[in-house]
Amino acid sequence: MKRMSSIKVKTINDLNLYILNQNYGKTYTRFPFKDLTTLKIGGNIRLLFYPNSEQALLDVLSIINRNKFKYFLIGNGSNVLANDNYFDGVVIKLKDMNDYIRVNDDVVEVGAGLSIAKVIFSLMKYNLGGLEFLIGVPASVGGLICMNAGAFKENISDYLLELRVINKEGKIENIKREKLKFSYRSSSVKDDNMIVLSAKFKLVKSNREEIKNKIKKYLGLRKERQPLDTYNAGSTFKNSIVNSAKLIDECNLKGFNFNDAYVSNKHANFLINSNKASAFDMIRLIYYIKDVVRKEKGVELECEWVFINFDFEENVV
Repeated sequence: MKRMSSIKVKTINDLNLYILNQNYGKTYTRFPFKDLTTLKIGGNIRLLFYPNSEQALLDVLSIINRNKFKYFLIGNGSNVLANDNYFDGVVIKLKDMNDYIRVNDDVVEVGAGLSIAKVIFSLMKYNLGGLEFLIGVPASVGGLICMNAGAFKENISDYLLELRVINKEGKIENIKREKLKFSYRSSSVKDDNMIVLSAKFKLVKSNREEIKNKIKKYLGLRKERQPLDTYNAGSTFKNSIVNSAKLIDECNLKGFNFNDAYVSNKHANFLINSNKASAFDMIRLIYYIKDVVRKEKGVELECEWVFINFDFEENVV
């Protein structure tokens, strides 16, 4: 088959052919967004792309930016709500790229597309711990870093040494932890539109039994407190200033619903899709909760989720 020059790529259909001709990875057309997210909500995607190398990703991003195609980079889809409308753009998933864990004493480098569960269990055989507090979070390493994920009074940035990223100029760059900014569920990685390729962590030397006990402990706490057996996107509202779950509970909103979009009876800061909730149902529920808490408690709740293919800005919801 004749190779296409990237210069001739003018449409997303052209881009799909170009990726396939260059053997840059797998692509899918009209792929349902709901199958990429833990909420199981979202319309079809024009093109889903799994790059198989950093060069493939760099080349395709260059074409996307030059043509001003809409695109979104997704990890394990655990913190996002996608619109039910057709996403007329490209979604990129790094699962097939940089699938490695490299260990050097207590320093490890891991690919951004790996799930945190795989990382935690893989490092157990090296007697390295520290990240067990993230067990049970269905997210990739890159996504966790972008949002500075945390639990049980620890954050992933506490263990971070260095990132390898594609910066906003489209170039690969290594950045030390001290040059990055992290705050509650936010980071300069996300704010500066960086794409995480890999991360280096300094972990804690331990023994397997101790690591296993921590995993068991944290999983037990999550199962006890959170609706892990439901379609959800993790905590909906930030807890940086207030305990959002407590406020929502005090407003008697547990179990409140719009169609199949519910406030969890187990944890008030978890919104769940009980069957076939639409994005509109979920957005209505978010606005309703914010309105009730504002009126009854005088507090403006702020969402943690990333909203994809909506007309509003993220911080409006």
